[in-house]
Amino acid sequence: MLFQPGTNRIETFVSPYNIMKTKLLASLTALAALSTLSLAGTESYIGPGSPVPKLEIKTWVKGVPIKAFKPNETYVVEFWATWCGPCLDTIPHITELAKKFDKTRFIGVSILEENDDKRVQDFVTKMGSKMEYSVAYSGNKTGMAKTWMDAAKQTGIPTAFIIKNKTIMWIGHPMRIEKPLSEVLADKYDVKTAREKFDKVIAQREAAQIRENELEAIEKLYDSGDRSSAKVRLKKLESQPEVKEIGADLRFKWLAIEDFETWKAQCLTKIGSSEEDRSSISMFANNNCVVAPEQCKWLIGELTSGKYPPNWYPHLNGARMYRKLKEYQKALDHCAKSKQIILDYQAANPNSPKGNALEVIQALVDQIEKEKS
Repeated sequence: MLFQPGTNRIETFVSPYNIMKTKLLASLTALAALSTLSLAGTESYIGPGSPVPKLEIKTWVKGVPIKAFKPNETYVVEFWATWCGPCLDTIPHITELAKKFDKTRFIGVSILEENDDKRVQDFVTKMGSKMEYSVAYSGNKTGMAKTWMDAAKQTGIPTAFIIKNKTIMWIGHPMRIEKPLSEVLADKYDVKTAREKFDKVIAQREAAQIRENELEAIEKLYDSGDRSSAKVRLKKLESQPEVKEIGADLRFKWLAIEDFETWKAQCLTKIGSSEEDRSSISMFANNNCVVAPEQCKWLIGELTSGKYPPNWYPHLNGARMYRKLKEYQKALDHCAKSKQIILDYQAANPNSPKGNALEVIQALVDQIEKEKS
């Protein structure tokens, strides 16, 4: 889940291909820069320089179907889904590139969603000229989601592949594709160097995932009641120079449980900084309300007390918190307040992007009403 400060937009991700990881995983990835992967082990996954996997298309939605990649031709294959907000943002950009590089075949392949209701076809029809390239459907977590995305250790969409001479040349975010595509078309692209960089990124990501898994295990150990063992394991993890301070979020949670007054003082310092900080810290309540209910109730109460400018996101996290605590009326009240703040903002700023927050709130209301009944 990704909140965009200063907007009324929030992306919700429900597949194993998390488009955006949590703030914690992002920092772990950066800290893992010292880790590298031996090139001898790269055979376990595909990347730049690997033969291109076959196309596995269930339905061609737009454009002339192709059965296989041809030699001496260049293709861009981009993976997306109709529910993916960042994917939607890249569609006009891909259309511009398809017009600019008109000798290259651009193919958008929908994955990670069902299509029995023809949602992909309906979406493409609504997009019209904004999505002016070939579009196909490969299945929900099957087909090319396995043989391309999983095989290349890609965990997020949108993701694009550049193909030339039946060989993968580049893999990355479609918003960064223009430069490598230009180099590929001009025969100035160094695929060997690209593979080396790709392998390092994969190594960093996997090292970060290992550390995140350890942090999750430490957190579960603490929550189960074995606090001393959890603290020993965290100290051991932090003894690695490149991951010093990696447990800051955990320590903040533990402080809330063990020293409520000191934690409150730290919260008030954080809260007073900015709207973004207030939004970020409100996620603490949603994430930790089961193990620290009173602390989280205090936090949401402070954030929504009227002391600060109206902000829909703390109310949303308040609603999520009270839902978990089965205090359904309070959850619905926070949903209503969150919605009203957004409507008031939109009325005062009619030209601002609408975002998808209202849909997220309504979905939460529906869930709460169902559980309440």
